Amino acid sequence: MAFLLLCGYPPFFAPSRAAALARISKTDFAFDPPFWSKISEEGKDFVQLCLRAAPERRLSVHEALQHPWIETLADNAPGGCMLSSFASNLLRFYRTSVIEMCVSASFAVELNAAEMAEILARCTEADTNGAGFLTATYLREVLLSLGYEDLAKVCATCCPRKWRHPADSYL
Repeated sequence: MAFLLLCGYPPFFAPSRAAALARISKTDFAFDPPFWSKISEEGKDFVQLCLRAAPERRLSVHEALQHPWIETLADNAPGGCMLSSFASNLLRFYRTSVIEMCVSASFAVELNAAEMAEILARCTEADTNGAGFLTATYLREVLLSLGYEDLAKVCATCCPRKWRHPADSYL
């Protein structure tokens, strides 16, 4: 939960269920910029200690409450200073899941296997940093570049630019 609240996506985020499960089994997570660039090293240490693979090696509740990062937040943070950030990150995560469901349902109905392969190839090209996911904006651009205006409109409908808390979702 701490990971998600701090950055807006789960620690083992992956483009497929199988890939996510593989990352979970290896405890393979990363503090990707720009999402983690403003989080202190103590905050990252807290998250790492919470995400240890072996349950007996994870922080207990008592240990978590005594972690220097938590104690510093409790002593120095003005009331609610991180609440808006947490809320924005939870909203980004929620929007991403809504967009994924909407887009995958549309793809399943509208596209054949060759068309999906073509979109996947173009998305892979657009993923210049090799992260395995793109923003919803990039996906719309890929769809438009391939002539799938109707699917781009569906994507835009699922993730309108007029959200109360703007932040692009990752797919």
